[in-house]
Amino acid sequence: MANEEARARADLPEERIHRLVSPLVRFMHVEAAGGIVLLALTVTALALANSPFSEDFLALWKTKIGFSWGEFEMRYSLKHWINDGLMGIGFTMSIFIAGLGLTGASLDAAKIGILTGSVISGVLGVGLLYALLPKPDAAA
Repeated sequence: MANEEARARADLPEERIHRLVSPLVRFMHVEAAGGIVLLALTVTALALANSPFSEDFLALWKTKIGFSWGEFEMRYSLKHWINDGLMGIGFTMSIFIAGLGLTGASLDAAKIGILTGSVISGVLGVGLLYALLPKPDAAA
């Protein structure tokens, strides 16, 4: 009897978690879920950027976040962390998706193409920014 009660108590947290998470799991199985979330967040960002809260919203993106260890310090804006993180995830997902549909030499060629395209676009992007942004005054 005591053994059954202990087993029943052990099952309770799992049941609570399933009750809380199951609506989210069902939503994530809908193919359009990613698009719905992206659209909702885009509308929210546009509304905030064009509202009286716009200065606070923009200040949030400029908030410095980071860590330090001894003399090593890494602090960047929230916008910087998100941009770099999303680029890394996008690159990884490109290779993962290529791996789902291709095998052998085709997969190797796809990986090389993705890497080459990423390097070329990165170099062109930096070059374009360098060419378009104003140069700092050397006399200052």
